[in-house]
Amino acid sequence: MPSSALEELQGQADVEYPLTFELRDGGWKRTFVGVLEFSAPEGMVILPTKVISCLDVVAGASVSIRYSKLPKATYAQFQ
Repeated sequence: MPSSALEELQGQADVEYPLTFELRDGGWKRTFVGVLEFSAPEGMVILPTKVISCLDVVAGASVSIRYSKLPKATYAQFQ
């Protein structure tokens, strides 16, 4: 994501860290992601191949992005 996205979020009082975002393909597919760094060119988001596959979009496609507060987990079980 571009650095301007981080600057805009930092100006809001109700932002919680770590930052999480909801990505949508324009239809019913969605996923939630975190940001590794805010260094993409303005107007662009660079996504890993795994996220592109999850949304079933092609490189260069448009996706919608919005900041999302996910509920904190209360339980996790690992194998």
